Amino acid sequence: KEVNVSSGTQCELSLYCTTLRVTREMMLPTVEEGIAYVNVTRLIERAVAASGALMGMVFAFVRHTTAMLVINEDEEGLAKNDFPRAFRRLFPKGIGYAHYRPARLTAMPGESANGDAHCIAFFCGRPFIAIPLVEGVLLLGTWQSALLFDLDFRHHAERDLVVVVQGYRAQAVPPS
Repeated sequence: KEVNVSSGTQCELSLYCTTLRVTREMMLPTVEEGIAYVNVTRLIERAVAASGALMGMVFAFVRHTTAMLVINEDEEGLAKNDFPRAFRRLFPKGIGYAHYRPARLTAMPGESANGDAHCIAFFCGRPFIAIPLVEGVLLLGTWQSALLFDLDFRHHAERDLVVVVQGYRAQAVPPS
């Protein structure tokens, strides 16, 4: 468990997990109805800081089937316009998804006809991302950000984002 990194310093393996709430107010609506996004990089960085880890891996997981995480550029033209338009071209609303069947919607009061959102999440994103952690900093490229897309924005007041930090914390070794 412990590794000497330099004179007077030892590392201890640590595991830190937290669930963060991403609220509707934090989300930015896009040009496509029902799709919103938020840059969650700063939220993940706060979890890393709370963990005290310096080296390791950070995993983020969104606990919803109509939301997804991606690492990409947080540029308004892309995130607010191009990505949602591409999603809609690939998976238009109202084309007779079997998920829309009346028996399902009747049996599940309050459930939305959101087959398009499920298909976008399945084919265009994933529910998790992994980011290396080096010297306490997320190892993202210059233009990379962690983006959470809510693909059924009208029907959810909040989304749960689970962040797990697995890594090593430095600990001072008392002089002997």
